[in-house]
Amino acid sequence: MNSDYESSVPVIRASVEKLGFKFSDIKILIAGHAHPDHVEGDALVKELTGAQVVVGRVDAPATKEFRPGGKEHPIDRLVDDGDTVTLGGTTLTAHMMPGHTKGCLAWTTDLKEAAKTYHAFIECSLNGQFLQYVGNKDYPNIIEDMRATYKKARTFPVEIFLSSHASFYNMAAKYEKLQKRGPGDPNPFIDPEGYKVHVDEYEKSFEAALARQMAQAESKGKQE
Repeated sequence: MNSDYESSVPVIRASVEKLGFKFSDIKILIAGHAHPDHVEGDALVKELTGAQVVVGRVDAPATKEFRPGGKEHPIDRLVDDGDTVTLGGTTLTAHMMPGHTKGCLAWTTDLKEAAKTYHAFIECSLNGQFLQYVGNKDYPNIIEDMRATYKKARTFPVEIFLSSHASFYNMAAKYEKLQKRGPGDPNPFIDPEGYKVHVDEYEKSFEAALARQMAQAESKGKQE
């Protein structure tokens, strides 16, 4: 899930091998959205592993523009909302949640621990703090998409959530708790309430950013 920058690939590879896995065993590489810090390394991962590169259809044109060192960006399969990707006994389902990019894709799957199944949600990104809303000619319906995505985000029965950046779901703190977990202690990654708080927080930050841009545009209009 996400190759990150091309310079990140050796770091990811080292981490995979430190965990006792072979990087060359990666069979599928899934994209979340068309930003370089998530897909720039696709060509190098493809070169090193031969993995099938799966990209959302809507974000594919933008994804193809990332060509580090002039490499052609590999895309082996295009997916749409509701499509699934399966390997072995694991199936992930794609969910279009546009706004952060036009074709932002979240993914859901079921995870098991101690004979119990949990609904896991790998969000694309709900971060709308630094996007351009007012006068965005390249994405004129970005405001409507962002609001619809926050609404859609609340429809998923999320028990475990991950995101496009570790800080969004407090990965470091949760992992530290996991390392200290004793018999009978809850898994800190099972965090349905934390997910709800996360959605609320990022919706508020989006509305605040939008309000600032609208105020700036109004002030600029008066000055002109």
